[in-house]
Amino acid sequence: MNLLEILKAPGINTLDISFKYFDKYQSYLNPDKEDEESDSFNTVGGETMGCVWKFLQDGQQNTLHALRIHCVGLESSSIETLGRINSLKHLSLDSIVFLGGSFLDLGSRGPLLFPNLELLEFNGIPKDFPLTDVRNFIRCRPSIGLVTRFEPDSNSEAE
Repeated sequence: MNLLEILKAPGINTLDISFKYFDKYQSYLNPDKEDEESDSFNTVGGETMGCVWKFLQDGQQNTLHALRIHCVGLESSSIETLGRINSLKHLSLDSIVFLGGSFLDLGSRGPLLFPNLELLEFNGIPKDFPLTDVRNFIRCRPSIGLVTRFEPDSNSEAE
């Protein structure tokens, strides 16, 4: 049985979900010292991802204000799921790969998604990340204090 299937968290304020794969227990305990040769990015799908999105969709998360998603590929449907968490004020997307231009598509959907978002944070994004798409999304928002921060990933040069 998956832990998320039985977890009841009606008062959760902050949630950090990492899909980073650690091949050794020591790497988990000391993630900063992880082998640089290790490919720890995963495009998580199937049962695991389904359980995460079901947990987020169940409506139990009406107090969730801050959410960090780390090290996974996200499709449009996943971004839309996150956008329906009405209580969400801070979304951090860390080392995320957007599959199929998923973030771009959100701007055309109007204010239905992320209605209370105050801070949208991107970390570890590739140098060629489409900043124009994010700016277009922000322009489509009501006048909410929405801030976007970008950091180049460790393999990219800083501009």
